Amino acid sequence: MKRKIVLLSLAMLMTTGCAETSESEISVSHTEKNITTETSTSASSIQTPETATTSTTVIKPTETDIQAERKIVEDVEKAIYGGHYEQSLVDNTVDYMTDRAEKLSERVLGEIISEEDAVEKASSVLIKLGLSDWIERTESEFVEIDGEKVRYQRRNEPYSVTFYDEYDACRVVPNAPSEITEDGRGVDTPAMPPYVIMRKSDGKVLGVFA
Repeated sequence: MKRKIVLLSLAMLMTTGCAETSESEISVSHTEKNITTETSTSASSIQTPETATTSTTVIKPTETDIQAERKIVEDVEKAIYGGHYEQSLVDNTVDYMTDRAEKLSERVLGEIISEEDAVEKASSVLIKLGLSDWIERTESEFVEIDGEKVRYQRRNEPYSVTFYDEYDACRVVPNAPSEITEDGRGVDTPAMPPYVIMRKSDGKVLGVFA
């Protein structure tokens, strides 16, 4: 009889131990699941701001860059004069042109791939600088005489484009209207035309005479 009681007590003790072990395992399992979920959420919250954040770095030209760009404008100006120039005149012109270029809010217009591309870029620069009337007259097929618009035959192309490969430069000139009207009258514009000097490789406006 005592042996039966001992065996019964031992069986009950083993059953209780298994139940406690099972509850412990379930508790650990839930805990691990909660930790995994919290970790995943935390990682997500860290990654989201990084993905949404963008930054723009503005690289300012160094003094060496500025001097190199100025030298391009100077070399082009000397090429225009063909060796007949005074250095002081060239220096003053380059100072004026580079100062005008620096006032532009956007100077790097992209690589110049053709004459047409150069004309489009240069004309947009001159329009931004307030020369839209000049561009309109340059591209128009009519000239105004005594308040009347008369069709004319142009003596020259609307734009002159010159590439200076040795300087990686391009010069665009919207030619002053010079033409003959349909009734034979000649019309000239005495003012000196504006022009733009740009770097060919990236389209950066280096100098503006306007």
